[in-house]
Amino acid sequence: MSALLRLAFPPRLHHRVTSMATLIFAWVLTLLIFVLSVVYLGRPYTETAWRAHPSSWNSLNNILEKVISENSAHWDSHAPIASGPQYRASRDTVHEINKFQNSLDIIEGQLWTFRHSNGILGASDTRRNLSSLHTSTNTSALAAEFCSTLSARKLLFVGSENTFYLHSLWLKTLEKYEGRQYYCHDPNLCTFHHICQSLSNATEPFQVMDSLRLKKRPTEKEFLSWGSSVIRYSHSDSLHMSDNEEDMAYTKPMVDIFSHVRVRNAYYLGHLKRADVILMGRAPLPAPAWSYANSGSGFNWAYRNHTYRNQSWPYLEGNSLTTHIIQAALHNTLVSFLPTTIHSLNNLQMTLGTRHKILVWHSSWYRYPQCSSIRSSKNELYVEDLSGPLPHIPVRRTDPWSLYHNTQVYIQNRLMRALLPRYGIAFLPMVPGNKDHTLGRNCQKGKGSGNILEIHFLKAFIALVKYMLSPERSP
Repeated sequence: MSALLRLAFPPRLHHRVTSMATLIFAWVLTLLIFVLSVVYLGRPYTETAWRAHPSSWNSLNNILEKVISENSAHWDSHAPIASGPQYRASRDTVHEINKFQNSLDIIEGQLWTFRHSNGILGASDTRRNLSSLHTSTNTSALAAEFCSTLSARKLLFVGSENTFYLHSLWLKTLEKYEGRQYYCHDPNLCTFHHICQSLSNATEPFQVMDSLRLKKRPTEKEFLSWGSSVIRYSHSDSLHMSDNEEDMAYTKPMVDIFSHVRVRNAYYLGHLKRADVILMGRAPLPAPAWSYANSGSGFNWAYRNHTYRNQSWPYLEGNSLTTHIIQAALHNTLVSFLPTTIHSLNNLQMTLGTRHKILVWHSSWYRYPQCSSIRSSKNELYVEDLSGPLPHIPVRRTDPWSLYHNTQVYIQNRLMRALLPRYGIAFLPMVPGNKDHTLGRNCQKGKGSGNILEIHFLKAFIALVKYMLSPERSP
């Protein structure tokens, strides 16, 4: 190169041309590196880049089985948790509840299956079962059955906004049946709803009182006379229970130590004692607020590195982002969700004692990968979603927040299904859906919506309540 430059240019221009050529070469090289970096970083993430270790799900299931075994052994071997009247479910009761709640799981019942061609959770190939569930079920008939089953009883829905959503589904169904509206616009400002009133009593004075629109609770005599019921919702993200209405968890803004997300808890002990039927549930813990911070690639999951039992002992093998997110979901479930839930259940047991209550725990529902695919942002990060109800489903692409949410749903369902019957509580599995029979199109706030969820919830909840009221059930 230098020899050619010496032949082509006079000696006094040689140095200047050499410097310019070097500078141009450096510019071209820099531009080439930049272009290659943009192309590489902007291309879709390959599956191998985020693939979890093949043994991750086996290890996860083994850990969950060990946790279930340890908690069950602790329950069986220890005396009542405190002095005073205690309710301890007998072995027969535990077995019966397990058997009945499993019959309600329509995923295991093959109503819903995974289509291996595209990894979508949908109806079975013939859609026979789904068509029967969707088209032949009359929601008015369900509402009538509900009112008949729960006549003169008080219902309490307590939990996160998922529980509020189910409470709203009930009100929606009852509105069609009774021909009246029930107003509850905010989960933090929701009062009781006097439901299942005969149409002839629509103008009774307990409807709306004076200009302040204060509602008066019906008396026990009115309950028995009219055969009506009351539904109430209490917002409690963590199910914190205290007999002190001025407890800091109720009166002060509280922030979760793991996610730094606001936790809302309302006092509900008084409603709990008066209720005959209690539906409760807890949503998956939210991802840390800072995970949404833009760190150059649209996300920040650096906190996943701190979710081991200790820094030298990870829960699962593998070093991919997918495995780390699964580990984070497992860690926060075992360190935060499970201990606080068991504490709440123990408090519930001490509070209720031997008083007969119908207790039902509803599960959360999965957020589908299709909810991620509708986003148009080129900076969207996708990982493999290995967290469907069945571990062997085909690999699907999703965002890390959905994976974090779905993994928690999977873990919580495994744990709560096994542990709740020992407290005399039935586990109600949930499945989302929409009117189009294909899941994932309605992704607002991760909620399943439409007739499928509504009908499944109504039918399963009524069946559970009937079972729990059955006189031949083991005490």
